[in-house]
Amino acid sequence: MATEITVAYAITVATNIIQNSYVGLIRQDGSECPIGRTAFGVAVIDATSDPNYIVISNLDNIVFPIASTDVAPTSNPIVQVGLYDANTGGNLLAKTDVVAKPYLAGDQFRIPSGWLQFKIQKVVP
Repeated sequence: MATEITVAYAITVATNIIQNSYVGLIRQDGSECPIGRTAFGVAVIDATSDPNYIVISNLDNIVFPIASTDVAPTSNPIVQVGLYDANTGGNLLAKTDVVAKPYLAGDQFRIPSGWLQFKIQKVVP
């Protein structure tokens, strides 16, 4: 028997968990970048364009602070973005790969609107 994830449930997950979560940057060695986490912000929910998935993305740009030191040097660049649950003390919910990028003193890391996307399958076999 399959567990069905309804559209209403997925929207609840998006608004109550993802929208209230934080984004962190993960370096090549697997450690979290010591710049801190930034709020995910308002979630955009697309439940109609794909019959099998609900796609959740960020409405606004996600902007990290300007680095005062090299927090992800060329030898250990950022390679993933992690989504952390604010309701459970920061448990990692999901992560996605990004093109390796250093985060040096004076840099500011930005994730453009709509770029960070998560898919929730409507029906799990």
